Amino acid sequence: MIKILIVEDESLELEYLSHIINKHNNMEVVGTCNNGLDAVKLTKQFNPDLVIMDISMPLKNGIEAGKSIKRYNPDIKIILNSAYSEFQYAKQAIKYGFNDYLLKPTDESKIINTIENLFQANDDSTFILSNSTEDRFRLVETIDLFKEHLINNNLSGGLSTVESLSLLVANQINYIAKMTYINHFLLTIETTLRNIKNTKYNIFGHLSSFLEDDLTYSNISDSLKKICIESFNIRSEETFSITIVKNFIENNFSNPEIGLNEISNIFFVNKTYLSRVFKQEENITVDSYIENLRLSRALELIDSTELKISDIWSIAGFKNKQQFYRSFNSKFKMTPMERRENNDKFNK
Repeated sequence: MIKILIVEDESLELEYLSHIINKHNNMEVVGTCNNGLDAVKLTKQFNPDLVIMDISMPLKNGIEAGKSIKRYNPDIKIILNSAYSEFQYAKQAIKYGFNDYLLKPTDESKIINTIENLFQANDDSTFILSNSTEDRFRLVETIDLFKEHLINNNLSGGLSTVESLSLLVANQINYIAKMTYINHFLLTIETTLRNIKNTKYNIFGHLSSFLEDDLTYSNISDSLKKICIESFNIRSEETFSITIVKNFIENNFSNPEIGLNEISNIFFVNKTYLSRVFKQEENITVDSYIENLRLSRALELIDSTELKISDIWSIAGFKNKQQFYRSFNSKFKMTPMERRENNDKFNK
């Protein structure tokens, strides 16, 4: 029996994970909680085989909680459950020896298969992700460098980085370790392209078709070069449009650093030009568009959850409480707490 602890601050996601896991005879949810501090405490209490943990949580995020759990017991396996917008944090987990991650929304078969793959053999060495901590850092940093070349549309830099990546992946100790980093590479490409383009088709699946079955160094090198070239082909299909900018904003507005300056740098376009064209097409400024998305997200959380207001403004992407309250009062003519008190759900 695989004992599983679920750490998730969204109640519906927690219920969903618990339901599908408890349906399987060889799995049991031994505990649940909704923040990172309790996750560390319950790990010591229940000693689970696996922890499935969200990244964005109050008190202590999933990365920090997972590092504490690994220090307490390195044998406990950890799967991070994250949204696309949080993928930049999920990938850091590989550096610290986390075992896998899922991207929301995830279907039942993907969740169960991921868990079963972690426990399909008795030899724990099968699940070591690389030969050393230094190796893990080099792999993640190399993938991050490729991401920068992809953003900058620098194909020659991407091909050079892929050469280094091919050797690092080929040197991994087994097939599972090699595929872990290849999948991480593909997911990084997909999230990067989705953040800057209005791409509808399955990028991960498309790029996976270039992989050879036998992961020798030669096959890995050839496959990753093909993946690199195809990624830049997708990248170059469109260079800039307001639709692409809007898609990027909608995927990243919860990041408090996102604004006109940051977006103009990402798309390599003059911020005055971007501001003017965006206003012409959307009849709203870039920063106001971002603020409206954050306010809508905050309103949704106030009306549909019991999260503290102090957590909500951070989740929605506001830099501080003062900015949040000022924006909220201006748009809705009431304070966040007044909105909650007037909501029937929390006024029974």
